[in-house]
Amino acid sequence: MTSFEKAVALLETSISAYCRKSATEGSVEKTMRDGVIQRFECTFELSWKMIKQYLEIYSLEKPDGFTSKELFRMGLEQRLIRDPGKSDKFT
Repeated sequence: MTSFEKAVALLETSISAYCRKSATEGSVEKTMRDGVIQRFECTFELSWKMIKQYLEIYSLEKPDGFTSKELFRMGLEQRLIRDPGKSDKFT
C-alpha cells in the first residue's frame, strides 16, 4: 500500500469516526474535527504531488508551476481521477 493509499484510508476512517462521534461534547469533538481536517490536508497534498509526479514521468506537458487546480484538471484528462465530482469540491 502506497503512502497515498494509506492517507486516503486514514482519512476515510477519520471521517467515519467523526460522523459517529459528532454528538460528543466540547474539546473532544473539536480535537476529532481538527484531526480529520489534518488528514484531509495531508491526503490532498499527496494527491496533487502524485498527479504531478505521474505527469512528469508520462506526459509531454511538464507540470512545473501549475496550481493544484490545474494539476487536478490534468489528472482528470489523464483519467487518474475516477470521480471528478468529488475532486471539484476541494479545488
